[in-house]
Amino acid sequence: MVSYTMLYLTLEYGIVPAMQAEYPNMMPQALSRKKLPILCEKLSLLNGGPIKIVSLKEKIRYGKVLWELINTAGVMILPVLAVTGPGISVLAHKFGLQSNRIPLLGAHLASSNLWMVLCQALSPIAVQLIFTYSTNSYTCDSLLNLVIQEPLSTALLPMLYEQYLAQEQKGDLLTKVRLDRVRPALSHKTASTVLSEFGLPMTIFPLDKYPNPTSHQVKLVEWLLLEDEHREVNLRVDPMANNPKSRKVRLGVFASFLEPGNIDNQAVGFLSGIWNQLAMPGWAMLSPYETSQVLNGNLGTDPEASITLALGGRRFGLPYQQVIMPIITNLLIYPLLVSLKDRTSTMYYLAGTESGLESSNQLLKVSQ
Repeated sequence: MVSYTMLYLTLEYGIVPAMQAEYPNMMPQALSRKKLPILCEKLSLLNGGPIKIVSLKEKIRYGKVLWELINTAGVMILPVLAVTGPGISVLAHKFGLQSNRIPLLGAHLASSNLWMVLCQALSPIAVQLIFTYSTNSYTCDSLLNLVIQEPLSTALLPMLYEQYLAQEQKGDLLTKVRLDRVRPALSHKTASTVLSEFGLPMTIFPLDKYPNPTSHQVKLVEWLLLEDEHREVNLRVDPMANNPKSRKVRLGVFASFLEPGNIDNQAVGFLSGIWNQLAMPGWAMLSPYETSQVLNGNLGTDPEASITLALGGRRFGLPYQQVIMPIITNLLIYPLLVSLKDRTSTMYYLAGTESGLESSNQLLKVSQ
């Protein structure tokens, strides 16, 4: 596929500009008619034998379609097509009567959370491996780890849960989630300009040229202030928990986020409940109230049992390994990361603030 793409790019961005420079008065029709025979002649000399112009034309046409797909669907379309066999034919069948409108594909993918996650996480790697002399190698685990660091929709979570639970049987990998960061050699900005020397724009993300009626902007603050503050918001029961509990909170508590120094604990607890339902197996977050219950010994003296009780039981039947607990003081909120597996805890503070610096100087480093 890369060869076909490069044939098309050589024709349009190599042969055509060279002909325009040599024959500035040549009409576009004549230019279009003569460019392919000139490329065929040059390739025949390099090949050491004649090349059929009909076969070359077909390969270039295929390369043109591929390049149009890159420009409308993002560069990640190349590796995806590579692993799906006759990918273009499959896309054509899936799109039915509108299969010839490739830009429509870009519009669909631009509104796909999964596709945008893949582009954000893996596009620089795709550009690096396909269009540069890179010798870097990436494992499936490192690529998956890059993907799960992006905001994923709930529809994808069961698939990721199943993947990690399967790997858990082969060895303890839960503690590696989001910790082993494998950064691409190229940034998104660098990847998008890697072919600029040849005058080629590189599309990292899909181009949505069509209005998307399924999405619209919502001014959250304005909406929040206009809503009835007594209206209740319910969090669905976690289907993966063995002792699930529902959460209900008044909409008015979220207005406390407009005053960062006085954020309501119920709002933080509600969001922590959402986070737990999206977390990978073995990870969880307590609300400020639940944290105080655990630390004060109100749920028992055994840390693992009390934390599990505060979280509403285990998820997937697995013991918790990493738990985030917010420690609230008069000055700041400190995230405390408790590793039940390693029997360690790490407290973080907000760097760069006077309150954080003052409080950090009062902390005592202990080990047990």
